[in-house]
Amino acid sequence: MSNIIDTTPGPSSSTDVVGSSRKHYLTAHSHSNGGTDVDGEGLPRPLNLPWVKGILIGKGVDVTNVYLGLNSATGKIMAVKQFKLPNTATRPIDRVRLRGVVDFFQNEVKMMKDLDHKNVVKYLGWVITPGYLTLLLEYVPGGTIATCLQYHGRFQEEITKSFTMQLLDGLSYLHGNGIIHKALKGSSILVDHRGTCKISQFAFSERTQRRSREDKKYLPTKGRVFWMAPEVIEIDPDKWYDEKLDIWSLGCVVMEMWTGVRPWNGLDDIPVMFKLAVEKVSPPLPEHIQVGELGMDFKKRCFERSGCPFLFDIIMLVDLTKNDPLFSSEKLAEQQL
Repeated sequence: MSNIIDTTPGPSSSTDVVGSSRKHYLTAHSHSNGGTDVDGEGLPRPLNLPWVKGILIGKGVDVTNVYLGLNSATGKIMAVKQFKLPNTATRPIDRVRLRGVVDFFQNEVKMMKDLDHKNVVKYLGWVITPGYLTLLLEYVPGGTIATCLQYHGRFQEEITKSFTMQLLDGLSYLHGNGIIHKALKGSSILVDHRGTCKISQFAFSERTQRRSREDKKYLPTKGRVFWMAPEVIEIDPDKWYDEKLDIWSLGCVVMEMWTGVRPWNGLDDIPVMFKLAVEKVSPPLPEHIQVGELGMDFKKRCFERSGCPFLFDIIMLVDLTKNDPLFSSEKLAEQQL
């Protein structure tokens, strides 16, 4: 274990290198309420447990990294996601950055804390550490769909079908609990050693009951535009985000599994945004990839721009994947030889 877990301590310390403004912001409203400790904004109280931080196992965008961690009290391995705080909060720009990091962290905790589903990464708690806000999560050892594709190439039919059905099950659970994920892509879906998919990365997620324009969260497009639905790119303040965002992104993930590469492969962010918002087209399937009729129907349904009953739509997609003997390309190509 010594080559994986180092001796860097990870206490729930109140020491704060950023200064009292961050500490006060996070802890001023904390209180105990009948055994359920929650702050004034609905955030559970931080845990006070002994743990050590191990090797880096994942890098997020901008301010987040994921490490292997060990709960010293139980001996259990966990994933430790750390949100790096700015080194100072004296300048206005630093306070804006601090607010942004705290918002993303709080949103991820609030979205995940009550979720319990086999296809969603389990939330374990959070701790305050010097210079970071630290989220403790279930450790999923198999990497992401994106890394599996990177190392092994496009998936065989049965793997694609299994992963798609699991993702539909997970999304159905999230939508049934009023949560839009908003950032679904191959690198946000973990896979364990049993082949179970688990949806992760909820920092950008949103509750469906939010209906004020001020509550609408716009997604940073860097690194995410290839999986984004058109309404995110268009940024129309009069349109609401809804579950259809995740259906579109699901179609993009299935295309990843069909092809082994990201959607819109070969194009940069700006041309893709133009195609989505101006030309109003969906990600094309490469000519050398052939998909069965029901698979193409699945793709068409995912990329529909008109509104549908979203949970009903997901159920219909599940039925399609179960019944399609030629859901992905490889067996179709074999039968055509």
